Amino acid sequence: MIRTCLLVFLIVCITSNAYSQEINLNIYNPSPEQIVGESMYVQLAINATYEISIVEAVIDGNVTQLNPVEGSNTFDGTISLSSIPQGIHILQINVTDVLDNTTSENRTFFLIQNLR
Repeated sequence: MIRTCLLVFLIVCITSNAYSQEINLNIYNPSPEQIVGESMYVQLAINATYEISIVEAVIDGNVTQLNPVEGSNTFDGTISLSSIPQGIHILQINVTDVLDNTTSENRTFFLIQNLR
């Protein structure tokens, strides 16, 4: 009886820990529905249970790796938009941690070429 209770307790503990991995991201730039030109600066902060291994920005199938800002939980990068047509687009941020837990968030933006 004690062994069964101990086994059930261990299974519950292991199972609850398996679901407690979190990745939360906050996109600072671009702002929602921002108008951009030839390039777009992307910046976001990530709070995660485990170390982050990959942060990608995806626009129309084009993938750009975002770089960590040393000494912080911030990632950033500049994306060239010269090969993308004008109009409404979606920036998708994909985040993966070292245990292959993932999350993503989308942000709509407006691309207007020759914006100065």
